[in-house]
Amino acid sequence: MSKDDPLAWMAKANNDLLCIKNNLVASEVPWDAVVFRAPQAAEKALKAFLVSRGIRITYTHDVGRLLDDCIAAGAALSAFSEECDWLTAYAVQFRYPGDFPDVGRTDAEKAVAAANRIHNAVSELLG
Repeated sequence: MSKDDPLAWMAKANNDLLCIKNNLVASEVPWDAVVFRAPQAAEKALKAFLVSRGIRITYTHDVGRLLDDCIAAGAALSAFSEECDWLTAYAVQFRYPGDFPDVGRTDAEKAVAAANRIHNAVSELLG
C-alpha cells in the first residue's frame, strides 16, 4: 500500500471502522478504544481525499485542520466542521489516563456516527 494511494488510506479508515464494529459487539466494550478509533477513521478518510487531489498530507491528528485542508482543495465538506473539531479532542485526550472524564457509550456512539458520516461523504467524493 502506497501512502500516495487514496484507496490505501480508505482501506486504513475501513480497518478503524472494523475495529470499532468488532469492539461494539464484545461482551465488554472498551469505550475509550472505540472513541479513539473514530477520529482515526475520519482522519484517514480526509487524508484519502487530499491524496486524491495530489496534495501532500500533513501527519497530524487534528481532524479539523485536515477538514479545512479538504475544503480549501474543493471538497464540499463544511457541514462537518463542528464534528471534526470535537473529534480531534477524542483523538488525543482519551488515549491516556489524565484529567479528562472517562468516556462512555454516549460519547462513543456520537463519535462513531460522526466518523461514519465523514467516511461516507469522502467515499462519495472519491467515487
